[in-house]
Amino acid sequence: MYASASDVSTDESFDSDTSIQEAGEVVWSHKGVHFINSSVDQCMEVVNKLENHHKILIFSKSSSENIQFLIPIVLKQGTIKKLVIQSTLLTRDDILSFSSQLSINKSLTFLNLTRDSMRDDGLITLVQSLQHNRTLESLDLSYNPSITSASVPSLAELLLTNSTLSYLDLSHTSIDTDGVMILMESCKTNNTLKKFRLVSNITDSVV
Repeated sequence: MYASASDVSTDESFDSDTSIQEAGEVVWSHKGVHFINSSVDQCMEVVNKLENHHKILIFSKSSSENIQFLIPIVLKQGTIKKLVIQSTLLTRDDILSFSSQLSINKSLTFLNLTRDSMRDDGLITLVQSLQHNRTLESLDLSYNPSITSASVPSLAELLLTNSTLSYLDLSHTSIDTDGVMILMESCKTNNTLKKFRLVSNITDSVV
């Protein structure tokens, strides 16, 4: 049975919606690591301590330097199942820093880039790297008001060509009615997408 991103098993002390922690903190659990405004030095220390049972990485309020340093490394290691980046604006260069690894990665099944983390230019670059990915099942892009209908052609193409994605969340973005209709049309020929959320956009819709 398919599980949405919120259904991934995590304990209460290590949830992507956890209460705000101290700045510059790295929170460890048996299942993964939560970086909260962490320094590059802290990130470097983590790389050497990650083990195979650490399947979840969460970044909150992180710098481009941290993203570009750590994410390519952990994707290349091929053990991470869930990657969450929130309240961290990803530039096109940030996405490009790990796009090649994301394209061929065989472990990541949940990718959450939420809460003011994505704009159109970054999303278009991200979608290009996902064209050849054959593992990702869940893509959560909710609460990114800077995502507009300019991203729709790229997203529509992804829906037409991707054969593994079963959950897509574009809720609380700025995609307009015309953009929603284009995406809905693309869903008609997609045989794997089971849930498509567009709640609280200009046109509310859940497919």
